[in-house]
Amino acid sequence: MAVNGIEAIDGLPQIHSSIDVLSVANQPTFIDTIMTSVTNVNDTLNGAESLAQKAALGESIPSHELMLAIERARLELNLALQVRNKLLDAYQEVMRMQI
Repeated sequence: MAVNGIEAIDGLPQIHSSIDVLSVANQPTFIDTIMTSVTNVNDTLNGAESLAQKAALGESIPSHELMLAIERARLELNLALQVRNKLLDAYQEVMRMQI
C-alpha cells in the first residue's frame, strides 16, 4: 500500500504565492497612502482658509463652523507634521545602522 500524500503538497506553495500576489496587487502602496493623506490635509487647509476669507469679507458664516474648520485644519496639520517627524527619525535611524 503506497502513500502518495506528500506529492500532493507540492502544489500548495504555488497556489499560496499566487494568492499573495493578487492580494498585494490590489492594495495601495506606501507612497499612494502618503500622497492621499497629504492631499486630504491640503484640502482641509484650503477649506478652512476659504471659510475664513468669506467670514472676513462679511459673508454670513456661523462662527462655530468657522472655528471647527480652523481647528480641524490645525489638528490635521499637526498630525501630518508628527508623521513627518517620525518618518525622518526612522530614516536617520536606518542611516546610522552599520552594515
